[in-house]
Parts: sequence; C-alpha cells; structure tokens
Amino acid sequence: MPSHLSSLGFSINSEREFNDLMGLAARNATEFRVQDGLYLRWRCPSGVELWVQANKAGDLIGMNPHFDARPTLVVGCIGRELRGNVTVLDGAFYAWASPDGDVDNGAYPFVFDCPDFQRYDGLSLPSIQTARITAFARELDVHVSREAYYSTRGDGPRIPEKFFIPSGLFTPDCESTEIPSAHAIFTGRVLSSAELVNTLTGLPFVALEVETYGGTYGVVVDAGLVAQVPAPDSIISGSFWLSGRFIESPAD
Repeated sequence: MPSHLSSLGFSINSEREFNDLMGLAARNATEFRVQDGLYLRWRCPSGVELWVQANKAGDLIGMNPHFDARPTLVVGCIGRELRGNVTVLDGAFYAWASPDGDVDNGAYPFVFDCPDFQRYDGLSLPSIQTARITAFARELDVHVSREAYYSTRGDGPRIPEKFFIPSGLFTPDCESTEIPSAHAIFTGRVLSSAELVNTLTGLPFVALEVETYGGTYGVVVDAGLVAQVPAPDSIISGSFWLSGRFIESPAD
C-alpha cells in the first residue's frame, strides 16, 4: 500500500531514511513556535509540504506530510481531537462538511488531521471555517467515465458516483470508534488532474481536484498506483487519509 510520503513523490524505505528526510527538511524550513515546541515547514513549488515537529528542547520528534491543494471546503468545525499517543504536537479536527445552517449539521461528520494543529489553539469552536483538505490515496480505482463506473456495478447496489463515508468514525461493525481517525472512503468526479514532480527527489506524483458528495477535495496519488493520470470527468473511488489546514490560518 502506498504511504503518505510516497503519495508526494518521496521514496522512504526505512526509519533511517525517514529521519534523514526529517533532518533535511528541518534545516531548510520556516519555524513556527507554539506552546509545546516548534513546527518547521519545508515546502516546494509543486505544493508539497513537510511539517517537522520539535519539542521545547529543540529535539525533532515527528514529521507529517501535507499538500497545499487548491479546492476549498466550508466546514462546521466542532471539536479538536488530540493525538498525544503520537506526539504532543499532533492533532485533528472534528467537523461537518458543507454545514446546512447550523455548525453541527451538514452533509456528514468527519475528522481531518492538521499538520500544524497547535497553531490553531486560538480558534474559537464551534465555528464555520473554510479549509483546504487533501485526501492521500491509499487504494484507488479509476473509471474513464460515469458510464464505465456504473458498468462495473453489475447487479449490485447502485452506489452513486459521488458519495463519501467517514470510515475513520466507525469500526467494521458500524460501531463508533473510541478514537476517531482521519480516514474516508469516497467516490467522485475528477475536475482537474496533473502529474507533478517533487523537486527534492525528482520523483513524480499525481494531483487531482475531485468533486464528491459534500464538496471538493484535493487528492494526491502515488504515481505507481495508477497506469496513467486520470483525465477530467473520469470517476475515482478509493480509501484515503485526510490532511487539512484552515484558510483563516495564522500568518504564514
């Protein structure tokens, strides 16, 4: 299965390689001080970002990838999800997609991880916010058209070409998860697509804008996961990890 890093053109095969990349990113990063340490953001022109974490002593303790996608999504942000079991600087937000009047009602609830979580400590919740959310493909099927998508369904249930399941909120038995995760299963129509290059590694990856139920998301895909770049108006479906940041973010 592709990793979060391979979806952005990084080839990391060991803990040592991960630590080397983290150190390289930290040395060429912009620093943002927060209560429990530092976020250090490395970025390249293609939109790839690495958010390195350092504790108060300056020791590097973690790193999360992110992609600065173009599509925006209005969300009713209702809560924070601490990820202290990972590092003290990890966290996520619980939200409703495309809220319908009320902040706590909309198309569906979901969770997205945030690479600079503590920078939003001053964000008043609950509140309506605009976010850019990128879905990192873990598994992906591509159908060249709406007709091709429906032809694969056979006599099974007619699942629409735009649907979204916040799988991180439920167990396989449809019970609520004790600790929600930033995962989703969705199908959507490709609005735009491109093969981009990670300027640090020279490796390609695929970036999409995908319209699904409840809004439009950025999607990044390990180039090895698809035979060719999905064309506009094709239908994709798969499982994804969600990473997002708010438009009204602290000054970058």
